[in-house]
Amino acid sequence: MNHKKVFLKELEIKNRVIEKFYVQFNKIASIDRFYQR
Repeated sequence: MNHKKVFLKELEIKNRVIEKFYVQFNKIASIDRFYQR
């Protein structure tokens, strides 16, 4: 039971980190596209 909670917490943190990284990547990608025109 407790182990599962820890696992879910870690998963939540990983998802947040991935989400932040993805947002940053999208910003950079859209800037690249903007400058390529």
